[in-house]
Amino acid sequence: MQLLSIVYPAAAGIGLLLASVQFLIWHRIPERGEFLFGAAMSAAAGAMALCEAGFLGTGSTERFLVLMEIANVAVAATLIAMVWFVRNRLQTGRRWLAWGVTVSWTLCAAISIFGAGNIAFSALDGVEQLQTSWGEIYSVPVGTIHPLKIITDLTSLAILIFVIDASVSAFRKGERRAALLVGGPIVFFIVVAGIHTPLVDAGVFRTPYIISLVFVAISVALAVGLVDDVARSAVLTRRLELERQRWNALLD
Repeated sequence: MQLLSIVYPAAAGIGLLLASVQFLIWHRIPERGEFLFGAAMSAAAGAMALCEAGFLGTGSTERFLVLMEIANVAVAATLIAMVWFVRNRLQTGRRWLAWGVTVSWTLCAAISIFGAGNIAFSALDGVEQLQTSWGEIYSVPVGTIHPLKIITDLTSLAILIFVIDASVSAFRKGERRAALLVGGPIVFFIVVAGIHTPLVDAGVFRTPYIISLVFVAISVALAVGLVDDVARSAVLTRRLELERQRWNALLD
């Protein structure tokens, strides 16, 4: 049964579909910057899912390395957009910390593109092919961990602190539903992906990468948030229409 080869493309489809919807909303309402960052975040996560799908059956070290470089750039774009999405959506969060995350992950992406190996591995020695309990083949990298990889781990911690701080501030201001729907899934994503991925890189976990799969939790929360925005806009529009009718009646 080819379960993983179905799940990863499905996650990519969810990310790209959500990116398209949010980009169209931003195009209609350009002052709502969170939709632009949400579109960028979802599109990058979709690209990351395609890379993780490519990891599954490849036995080529060169191809795996290329996919890892692309995936690292996609991760950087996802996390940078995520931070600014949170800041625009919740209208809170420490700007200096958001810029620190942006600079750090931009540096990590540059190392992956222009440096030897990528930000995860300074040298990729090979690819080990393993098998799931249901018989599906997947591949994991074997190599030397990059000495600057600690930047990604520290930056993940900074993102976690930023999101928790922004969510608590929004909750205290009365934006409780938004704080829970935005902050909760993102904290879950950072904790799970931030623990699982380094352990796979280090060879402690011999499982496929699941960054894009965990992102589905955020995708669902974003979809719920979109529904809330549409419903709130419909209610406000109806109230304005009723007020207009009342004023017209008074004038008549």
